[in-house]
Amino acid sequence: MSEKDPVNRASKADKVALGVGAAVTIAFAAGLHIARKSGETLRRFTTGDGSKLAKEYWQVDYIKDGLPQTRFFHGTESAIRRRLKHLKGEMQIIKKLSETEAQKVTTDNQAHVIEL
Repeated sequence: MSEKDPVNRASKADKVALGVGAAVTIAFAAGLHIARKSGETLRRFTTGDGSKLAKEYWQVDYIKDGLPQTRFFHGTESAIRRRLKHLKGEMQIIKKLSETEAQKVTTDNQAHVIEL
């Protein structure tokens, strides 16, 4: 190998510093991976996967282009509110439907219920 090769020009201290830097980088990446996996496990056992949360029927009334519109949703309240951020309209009124109203909406063929 020639003297111009960077590995040969590096001193012993430089080589040790590079090795320590590489080891720290690998340890940091492993720590982030472990933290992410443990966070996922913790959320799965504390809040569930979302399927066991109480889903209810909701009616959202809003005005779009001067015309009243109505949408029906089936999901949790937080999921409905996340979805409404993308709904363009002037006024939004959220109403939780009772069991009888929900049965009427689900049996009515003209109403489309959005599952969240």
